[in-house]
Amino acid sequence: MHTNKRLIQLVCGLIILALPPITQSQNSQPRDGQHDFDFEIGTWKTHLKRRLRPLTGSNTWVEYDGTSVVSKVLNGKANLVELKVDGPAGHIEGVSLRLYNPVSRQWKGYWQRRSAA
Repeated sequence: MHTNKRLIQLVCGLIILALPPITQSQNSQPRDGQHDFDFEIGTWKTHLKRRLRPLTGSNTWVEYDGTSVVSKVLNGKANLVELKVDGPAGHIEGVSLRLYNPVSRQWKGYWQRRSAA
């Protein structure tokens, strides 16, 4: 009897896996993600931690405080993040650029640090 119960559970699981997903109808378009990062637009107090000697086995972290300014560019198909923070290990400035591809409906991000002590 126990073997039959397991077999029924297995068959039911396989049937469920074979069913088409019900989260999106076949006639609807995939979700447009162009506004995925709109919540970040503005000026923010920023607190971050950075590992002092990455890839060395060290677990020493240093903390920084400062600001991030996030702006929409290219009519919302991109956003630009300007970061400025200070901490005991020095000053960090950086820029992050996110670009949205409306064909693939995906974001691609780039980060460049200007200076760090």
